[in-house]
Amino acid sequence: MKQGIIIIGAGGFGRHVLAILRSQPYWEEENFLGFLDDGSVNEGRLQILGAQFLGTTDQLEKFPPGTQYVVGIGNGHVREKLAMKADRAGLEPLTVIHPDSWIASDVVMGKGAVICAGVRITTNVKLGNQVHLNMNVTVGHDVELEGYATVFPQVAIGGETSIRKYVTLGAGATINPGIVIGEKAFVAAGAVVLKTVEPGTLVAGVPAVLKKRLV
Repeated sequence: MKQGIIIIGAGGFGRHVLAILRSQPYWEEENFLGFLDDGSVNEGRLQILGAQFLGTTDQLEKFPPGTQYVVGIGNGHVREKLAMKADRAGLEPLTVIHPDSWIASDVVMGKGAVICAGVRITTNVKLGNQVHLNMNVTVGHDVELEGYATVFPQVAIGGETSIRKYVTLGAGATINPGIVIGEKAFVAAGAVVLKTVEPGTLVAGVPAVLKKRLV
């Protein structure tokens, strides 16, 4: 980590990202420049962390090329827009992996992923750009998670599953093996998914059933 690092998003998950960075054995605090955020910011919480608020994402172009960034925002669509803005400014996406995670040697990981503590990813898994896997997520064999997917804590994803772009999997959800979760779908917390989820839909329950169409 020779370049400076910024975190885009100063809310709860952005601060979680800083905690992951600080858990790295090679971490040097002087590399961290601070947070950017376009919304309201609780600067008191940043001060507790000894972290600076640097302003809105309009400041991105002021950082030298090669500055690294992490988007610490849970909404996949927003994450994509902010990552594209940072890329246009010449910044480099940083993948962040907690040391208390286990990832098989053949996993293919896109740029800017965030892998939290307790995550377990087994063989032949593909993660797209800017995928977020929160604490204690398990990912079975031969799974694909496309770009900007967001997986909340304690989700269990069975083998041979396909998670399309912008999907959100709520905390504690279980995805049976071989399932396809369509683009922009939302699986509610605690749901048990036994069949394919159509794109742009919300499913919930045990077993998961369609609740409404989102797009």
